[in-house]
Amino acid sequence: MIKKNILITGFDGFLARNLVKKIDFNKYNLYGIGNSKKKYHKNFLSIKKKINSKNLNFFKKKKIDIIVHCAGSPKVGLEHNEDFKKNALTTFEILEFARSSLRKPKIIIASSLAVYGNHYKNKIKENFYLNPYSFYGLNKKISEEICLFYSKNFNINILILRIASVFGIGLKKQFIYEATKKILNNNFNFWGSGNETRDYINIEDICEIISRSLKKNFYGSKIINCGTGNVYKTRDIIVMIKEILKINNNKLKFSGFRLKQNPKKLVPSLRKLKNFFKFKTKRDFQNDLKEFVLQQKKLH
Repeated sequence: MIKKNILITGFDGFLARNLVKKIDFNKYNLYGIGNSKKKYHKNFLSIKKKINSKNLNFFKKKKIDIIVHCAGSPKVGLEHNEDFKKNALTTFEILEFARSSLRKPKIIIASSLAVYGNHYKNKIKENFYLNPYSFYGLNKKISEEICLFYSKNFNINILILRIASVFGIGLKKQFIYEATKKILNNNFNFWGSGNETRDYINIEDICEIISRSLKKNFYGSKIINCGTGNVYKTRDIIVMIKEILKINNNKLKFSGFRLKQNPKKLVPSLRKLKNFFKFKTKRDFQNDLKEFVLQQKKLH
């Protein structure tokens, strides 16, 4: 059997590190570009370089079949110029690499529900209007638009995964991590109203979806929301964290101040996800949350 060649960008990041664990090295040759010299598998050839045309040329002779573009910052509050470089600019460089390759690889790109913005009360479908409120969401939108342009004009097959709120063991960002850290430090003051609503997806589920993507045929450009249907208000999550830590006080305050860049509700329609991948989470959110919180307590 001829192995396919996969290039993972941001291979040292949270998503890519977990994805590598699911890759079958009997079926794929794996390559990576990122910010670390650490090797996550003996058969994983990686380079510590910035993602630009010069450094990507290193992989031209590898005849890459699939690029999984995980690079980028998931941090909403990043300075806008840095956010552009880490999200939009790296996407452009990857697409230029694909365009100039003799064998045009198909591309799987990790995007975000943040592209939708803050004006949908019901479940959001992939064809809904995009109106991001943060620089992070804006640069994810720009990345997607660049992808659509390259797909249409240079016949590159691209799958865009708009991912819900991620959590999981090892993550040191995002709401669940920050809320747990606050409570462990006896800080019970939070932004917003507590009614901000999100779909939460475990990193294991995201890796499963991407693993299935490697085996799927897709043509042109395809966009799919990625979530689980585990929908909670921020207030509910905080209460669950307190219960896990056996904190029984009533010290919980919300400032009422909600930044524009923090949408009230981001709940995706998952119909395309179920139809295309036949995917439905088998994980128990509350058990996963408990495992995460208790590990953070050990590390505290």
